[in-house]
Amino acid sequence: GARAADAASIQGKFWEMHDKNYEVQDPNGKSGWVVSGDALNKYFVGYAQSIGLDTAKFKADYATSAVNDSINADLAAFKKTGFEQSTPTFIIDGKQVKPGYSLKEFTQVFDAAIKAKEKEQAKG
Repeated sequence: GARAADAASIQGKFWEMHDKNYEVQDPNGKSGWVVSGDALNKYFVGYAQSIGLDTAKFKADYATSAVNDSINADLAAFKKTGFEQSTPTFIIDGKQVKPGYSLKEFTQVFDAAIKAKEKEQAKG
């Protein structure tokens, strides 16, 4: 998914490809592009066409070292944070929210962080 989104970004459509990837992804991660041996041709080219990309350019960009280097740079930058890598990754006020939280639990963590910041700012 990251490679497809980065390749789409060259034509100004990063978020459109990002959204398409997750819109159609199997929530259990057992089918579709996540497990495909040929995600480019079986899935991503169709997605590229559906969001209005030049598919020949998209395929060429998908295979470039520039796209690979961009992904590797993102991974290296994240590794320096010391946080555990997961998808999705949420970092709220410098603390990683571990995957697997329910929406209710996530909301509680988020709300607590907001309240702590508000209290900190009120002390000013």
